[in-house]
Amino acid sequence: MPHPFSWSESLLVSTRRPVTADEVLDRMERVLRRESVREIQRTETELSFRVGFLQQTRGWSLLAGITAGTVEVRVHPSAVDVRYELDFRQVAWAATAMIALAAFGIYGAQGDSALPPWALLVGWGWLAGGSMGIALARFPRFVRGAIQDVARGPVPAALTALPSAPRR
Repeated sequence: MPHPFSWSESLLVSTRRPVTADEVLDRMERVLRRESVREIQRTETELSFRVGFLQQTRGWSLLAGITAGTVEVRVHPSAVDVRYELDFRQVAWAATAMIALAAFGIYGAQGDSALPPWALLVGWGWLAGGSMGIALARFPRFVRGAIQDVARGPVPAALTALPSAPRR
């Protein structure tokens, strides 16, 4: 069920060769496992994942800012239709807690005139909105990349077995 800290989107990605939902979901699952998601559940056409609460993610992690998500794949002869929903509750709560602690420290030490209330909203927007925005830029690239990798197909064994050129 959508809530204020979730995002849904649909992408239609054209492919050069027919692919299956299973191939696309396999590729996505491999990448998500490499990103150390806590839990993955899968059906024939859908993959759901959950990231651990305040999980340590590397700076460029695909999952930075994302609490959970669901990816649904529908395959057409020359395209893949992907609908996904991402949950950002964790980053919203973390930003709220950080701004509350900062406000408590600032107002407790310096009184009411220390910081205008709108500055707290700007700070919250910077922390939560920035994290959500970065994730919303990365996730569609991940989806497109997974589909394009599958559509390219495996590298033919004949190409991987070619001898290297002799060195002079």
